[in-house]
Amino acid sequence: MVGNLVDLQDLLRYFVARIEFVPDTKKGLQLEITAETLLSALWWQLARKLSGDAKIRECRHCGEWFEVGAGTGRRADAQFCRPEHKVRFFSLERSRGG
Repeated sequence: MVGNLVDLQDLLRYFVARIEFVPDTKKGLQLEITAETLLSALWWQLARKLSGDAKIRECRHCGEWFEVGAGTGRRADAQFCRPEHKVRFFSLERSRGG
C-alpha cells in the first residue's frame, strides 16, 4: 500500500507540478510551482487559463478558439476571433440570403 502511494505521488508530481510555500521578504508567503516536464507545465498553464475570468469561445466564422472577457481585449459576449471574421461572416450570410 505504501509503495503504491509513493508511486502515485511521483506520478502526480510528474504530470502536474511540485507546489511549495516559500518566504518572500516583500510579499510575504508565496506559492512556488515547479513543473517537472513540459507536458506538466502545459497542463498547469491550461488549468490557470480555464480557472481565470477569461472564457474560451469558438469563432462563428473560422472555428478557431479564442479568449473573451476581462483582460483579453474582447467583450465577454464576443462571437468572432477578429473583426475581419465578423465582417466576412455577415457578408457571406447576406449573399446567401440568410
